[in-house]
Amino acid sequence: MTKDDFWAIVERVHLASNGDMDVKGELLETELGKLSADEVRSFDGHFSECFHQAYAWNLWDAAYIICGGCSDDGFMDFRSTLISMGKNIFEQAVADPEYLAELHLTGESVNEGYQYVASSVYEEKAGREMPRGKKHPREPKGKQSKEWEIAKRLPRLAAEYGYTDPEDSHAQREIAQREKKFSYTLDAGKGPVAAGKTLPDLLLDSGIIPSSGYIPPFRVVAEVLKHGHFTGANGAACSWESFQLGEGDYWTAVNCFEKFRPKDLKHRKDIQGGKLQLDIKTPASGDYSEWLQSLKERGLV
Repeated sequence: MTKDDFWAIVERVHLASNGDMDVKGELLETELGKLSADEVRSFDGHFSECFHQAYAWNLWDAAYIICGGCSDDGFMDFRSTLISMGKNIFEQAVADPEYLAELHLTGESVNEGYQYVASSVYEEKAGREMPRGKKHPREPKGKQSKEWEIAKRLPRLAAEYGYTDPEDSHAQREIAQREKKFSYTLDAGKGPVAAGKTLPDLLLDSGIIPSSGYIPPFRVVAEVLKHGHFTGANGAACSWESFQLGEGDYWTAVNCFEKFRPKDLKHRKDIQGGKLQLDIKTPASGDYSEWLQSLKERGLV
């Protein structure tokens, strides 16, 4: 089956259904029922190609506006619905999601099921499951929008559906906290070097996180940061303007550390196993030396 044959079936079904997705699924099943198992498999291959082509962040943003939110499964249904509307609509929407403002779609226009018709018909004809085709892309194409930037990226669609970006979202605050910069000066024997980086950078560069890879508890880190200076085991001295560490900043740093991979620690090759982990069994004292001694007593260094 050629790509033109594929689109001919899709468009014939679309016109006959008057846009009703439930009817569309029934008509597609009838159309595919006239074909051989190999032809049904070929149809599904062309469908999958379009399905993967539409896996893009800007189109997902469009689905988010149109449907009032859009999960992974919802975006699968959205893309399938889009394909079911024919070649012209599909290609224009993929090229420019703002085009969808002309179609006046609603969340009710999107339906689950169309994407499964071919595999169901094939299984009935061949007596086995549809062989797997190309793997689905791991990530959508393009750049992911922040949730407070969607209307700015798709203003025409936003106006059509009365969608406005939230002024202050939890995600926005979380990102701002994660990217918050701290100024410090590091002297590893080659002269002082000023830096303005994140809290995880400060804790690693200063040596507050020792080579064992254990992350000190909040009270220990907060106490060190109040002093404004620290000298690591390797003799490197680090200084900063003393500040009171907030628990939110601390736990944001811990969450960041837990996602680190060995390559993220290439400047700290002394970290054992190239892995960081939070020390959860600690003494009550906030003194750094006592905490370090407790690691030794527990056989963690």
